[in-house]
Amino acid sequence: MTSEDLKARVLASARATPSPPRRPNQLHVWLVLPSSTIVAAAIFFAFDGLHHWLTAVVVGTPALLFAMMFAFAVLHPEVTLLHPERIGYRCLGLTLAGAVFPLLSLAFIRRGSDPVHPVATGAALGAACGAAAGVMVELWCPVAAPRHVAVGHILPIAIVSVLGALLGARVIAMRARRRP
Repeated sequence: MTSEDLKARVLASARATPSPPRRPNQLHVWLVLPSSTIVAAAIFFAFDGLHHWLTAVVVGTPALLFAMMFAFAVLHPEVTLLHPERIGYRCLGLTLAGAVFPLLSLAFIRRGSDPVHPVATGAALGAACGAAAGVMVELWCPVAAPRHVAVGHILPIAIVSVLGALLGARVIAMRARRRP
């Protein structure tokens, strides 16, 4: 067999094999733009964009979780089609319920202890509690549709971070004592 015969057989085989159809890119477009923005913001904060690492924790936690979900969706796009109609309210509620009580406990343990950055400390505690509760919910939840992930898995971390910031300002902040 000559190289010309081999080349002709390979080309004929390539022509006979149908190309796989392209997947619709709408899912990727929806995920790529927000995730790139989130990652850029996370890098900004991670490299001391606001001169404090607690802010990087607050912003970086949901950004990292979203990036992980995005990577999972790219590797296994079929899972994003499972129950796309579910918005994620159950996961949102379960994550909030699982995060609020540890956050309240930590805030009261740290009561009056931070004279410099109590709001950032509270927000970071909120992000950490939200992420811990999110792991529990992620192990329970079978849905990976983008809207569901945003509402049910990322939004609660942001909500608990805001709650943590409020607790930081009211509970964790060190207050001057009044002299009699």
